[in-house]
Amino acid sequence: MSYSTSLLLLPQTDHSLVNKTFMLGEKVPGAGFVLTGKSVHTVTWKLTNFKGLLKFQGTLVQDPTDADFFDTHIVDGRTNALTETKYANVEGNYVWVRVAIYQFTSGIIQYVKVSY
Repeated sequence: MSYSTSLLLLPQTDHSLVNKTFMLGEKVPGAGFVLTGKSVHTVTWKLTNFKGLLKFQGTLVQDPTDADFFDTHIVDGRTNALTETKYANVEGNYVWVRVAIYQFTSGIIQYVKVSY
């Protein structure tokens, strides 16, 4: 029997409302936490005039600290603002996943989601 899980990593976030250059999304269970042996995470994002750096992060640690997370995929909108809806398949049997936003200077993150 096969099933799919889809989780929200970051809800709609408008820079003009939060006025932060750095943000961490909440950690959510990865495929390694829920499904032993399943290792493909599909990360989707929708951005409007986004200027900043979006980092998808994972960890193999059951009870992680911030230092246990590492980058698995990066979306770089620092030079040119991004308006896009895209996805990336990220391989790894991650126990937890999250998104980190760096140098967020303008625009809207409509959503960031992960499914496996």
